Parts: sequence; C-alpha cells; structure tokens
Amino acid sequence: MLHLHRRYRELEEGKGGHSQLLAKILGKRLEPTTQRLIVADFRSGEPARQKGAAQLLGSLGKVAVPLLIDIIKKEEDFRIRQIAASLLAELGTEGAELLYILDNKDSAVREAAFQLIERLSDDQVIKLLLNYVNSRDTQLAVAAMECLGRLKSASAVELLTSVLRSSREVERLLAACQALGRIADPSSIDPLAKILESRGVFFFRRRPHAKVRAAAAHALSNIHHPAVIKVFARLVYDDDPRVREVARSIVSDKMPSSPERS
Repeated sequence: MLHLHRRYRELEEGKGGHSQLLAKILGKRLEPTTQRLIVADFRSGEPARQKGAAQLLGSLGKVAVPLLIDIIKKEEDFRIRQIAASLLAELGTEGAELLYILDNKDSAVREAAFQLIERLSDDQVIKLLLNYVNSRDTQLAVAAMECLGRLKSASAVELLTSVLRSSREVERLLAACQALGRIADPSSIDPLAKILESRGVFFFRRRPHAKVRAAAAHALSNIHHPAVIKVFARLVYDDDPRVREVARSIVSDKMPSSPERS
C-alpha cells in the first residue's frame, strides 16, 4: 500500500495517464479485514507493529480518515486514541472531518482537533467553529472561542459580542472578552465598554462579575482606536484596581493629578 501510494504521487506529478485509474483503486474504503489488522497492530503494544500501522495510515490520505475517527471514538486505550488523533491532524485538509468529533469528551482528541483547525483556518473551518460558540457544553464553547481568538477571525466578532449580551456564565464571558481582545476589531469597543461601564442593566440588573470587567478592560486595551481612550478616561478612578490600572496605563499622560470633586 505504501508503495502504491508513492507510485500514485509520482504518476500524478508526472501527469501520467494511469494516475486516475490508480486513484480510483486507492480511493476505495479499506476492507474490514484490513481495518481489523491495522487496529490489532495498534493494540499490540509492539513499537514496530504500531509504527508500521501509523506509517500506513499516514500515507493513505482521506481513505484513512473514517478508520482513524472510528479508533478515536471506540478505542479505550488513551495512547492509541492520541496516536490516531495526531495522525488525523497531520492529514491536513483531508482530516477536516475531525471537526465533527469535537463533541468527544476526551481532552486529547479535542486538543488535536483545535490544533488542526488553527492550521487550516479557512472559511469552511471558521464557519464550523462558530457553530460551537453557543454549545451547551461550556468547555467546548470556551475552547471554540479561544481558537477563534487565536485565529483573529473578524467574522466571529458579532457572535462573540452576542455572548457578552446573552450569557450569564463567567467562564463563557471571560472567553468571549479574551477572544475579542485578540481579534482587536473596533466594532467590539462598544460591547466591551458596556460591560465596563454597566451598573446593572446590561447583566439582568446585576453588575458584571469583577473578573469579567477586568477581562473586558484588557481586551479593550488591545484595540488601537481613539474611542478606547475616551472609555478609559472615564475609568481612571474605577473601584476595581485591575480596571483602574489598565485605564491609567492607557490615559496616564492625560490623567489629572486628583479626582474632580463636585
């Protein structure tokens, strides 16, 4: 199989007339017997057999994707699941189906999925990732928002700001603020400012959690826009020392020596 796939790549590069025929043959799903043999090699605990199975699956491209996903979903051995997840991530765009198993509770599987997402970072992947922002699974939603922040996806800003308006979960709100801070889009200035300046209405008649306000302050400080300075100018004497410190670092050259008294 390894030889055939190498030969296929050679034919494809040389535009040989036999490449399409060979691609059709190699594109067929692995026979159940072959799949069982590969899984048996993974489970054997013998390094040589495991290495051979990994090399084979790594060379098969998209043909290996269904089997790798099946191993991740069903295999009890953590190390085997981890190897399968890593192989799937290495398949690049052909391994995009990994996105559909983000609901897996295994942290190693999720980590591999998000590593793949960050490498792909195309429109389809971003769209799929956005679907997880409002997941009932808080940890999954948080991980999705963190990933969108690292990808600096401007298309995520509207959805992330909606989280600020609708969620009461501190963990989700922190993740949304942090992601917006990494994206640093000026359109998120007002939603972040509302959190900082709210006295109750924005959060169902309760003031935002102190950690959320601090996260909003740090996020806002990453956005380079004149409107940010105006927001922080109103917060240089904030009750929260974390917010106050960020505000003063932004407007220190314009801050009066003492608060105005009426």
